[in-house]
Amino acid sequence: MNACYPSVLTYLLHKSNLQYLSLGPPTTTDRLFGTSRGSVRPSEQYPAAAPRPWSAKKHGSYVLQDNNVDEEKTEAVTESTFPADLPVPTDDGACSHLVGTSIPPISISTTSDSSVDPATFSGLSIIFVYPRTGAPGEQIPPSWDSIPGARGCTPQACSFRDLYSELKSKGVKAVYGLSTQDSGYQREAKERLNLPYELLSDEKLGFAKALKLPTFEYQGRTLIKRLTMAIREGKIVKVWYPVFPPAKSADEVMKWLDEGVKAPGST
Repeated sequence: MNACYPSVLTYLLHKSNLQYLSLGPPTTTDRLFGTSRGSVRPSEQYPAAAPRPWSAKKHGSYVLQDNNVDEEKTEAVTESTFPADLPVPTDDGACSHLVGTSIPPISISTTSDSSVDPATFSGLSIIFVYPRTGAPGEQIPPSWDSIPGARGCTPQACSFRDLYSELKSKGVKAVYGLSTQDSGYQREAKERLNLPYELLSDEKLGFAKALKLPTFEYQGRTLIKRLTMAIREGKIVKVWYPVFPPAKSADEVMKWLDEGVKAPGST
């Protein structure tokens, strides 16, 4: 582990929020979570003094590509390093009913303090569903890795970030990530990972219950199993389930589009 480097912590006040500063060489924690030395985050949900009970165990740097993301804002973000013995999820048929289903009207909160109704989506949209992301300072219990398909939410989100421009160029009108975490928690992840798309909060499980999505219980919380769906004009036309490895999630969508599934407006 690297030695601690002395630095001066400077606060910038801008619209009542602390801004992020990078001071000194990166520490081990910085490399693990993709943050900068001396980072200060304006969220009372994640106090630095007390680690929360969740976080990815082991991360490495994730190289940004020039795909509509701000490289000056985010130099490196997290990507899970999968253990060799990580259990592979199997298709239990829990999503076999989804293709052809019309999404019922439901309002879902976004990370931009607004809401969307997937039933009203026009054109082709992609929603990738994930159990949860961790936050800097959190620690995941060892039992998390034993759940097939649970690990890998950050690399899945980053895969859609890095292929965002390509997906849009093929006619995909919108990309969303969805979990049962609250919007404040998701907003931290969106900012930290420099995601160019919105995250949707199904905290009350309205979307999951309406579509009978597969879920699992962990530490008293209901989480949705990882899956990706393509929605055209409010109807589900394609489902990827299970999704493994998570970092290839966006690649699988690209492959589907490349195989001749034309999105409205594509050339």
